[in-house]
Amino acid sequence: MSVPANCHFQTAKAEKYWPFSEPFNFIHSRLLALGMRDWSCYFGRCFDNLTPTGWIDAQEFHFRMICDDGSAGPDSALIRWSHLVQKAVAKRGLDTALSDKLKRSLRKQGFAKDEAGKRLGGLQRQNFLVALDGVSMPLFTKELEWTKEEVEAFLRQVRKNLDVMGKHVLVRMTVHCAQRPAETQH
Repeated sequence: MSVPANCHFQTAKAEKYWPFSEPFNFIHSRLLALGMRDWSCYFGRCFDNLTPTGWIDAQEFHFRMICDDGSAGPDSALIRWSHLVQKAVAKRGLDTALSDKLKRSLRKQGFAKDEAGKRLGGLQRQNFLVALDGVSMPLFTKELEWTKEEVEAFLRQVRKNLDVMGKHVLVRMTVHCAQRPAETQH
């Protein structure tokens, strides 16, 4: 991967103290719903650590998959997977439907309106496939007490269902980009 000379990556625990000495032009986060408990704290830290006119890009799944045309029923492995993820994450006390609240949370912290929200289905499918094992294995084995072999067999069904033409299973993906206003304080 080629990284421009003026691009640098830094990481920190989202809900802990951020040790950064200079503000950022861009903060990106994705799939924090499986572990984030204090969104207000996180968005406050983002706001405080962005340059004036800097951007935050927060991408979160709405983990409830649906089929809007009846081509995939509740027996679909994809739909069943989404219900199992919701069940396992709820045991951790987390909110899998928080993507509906991101926009409101960003506005509450002082971010400006999202002028150009981006939804890219093909890339999201790729993101889903990349995240499938990492999301499923720890949740299903620890919280649902499945064996590794049971999870692997089930995920083979999920991947197979994902490639079946004519079954239109949807997952809402909310992407909110917000710009920090130039002349406001948090």
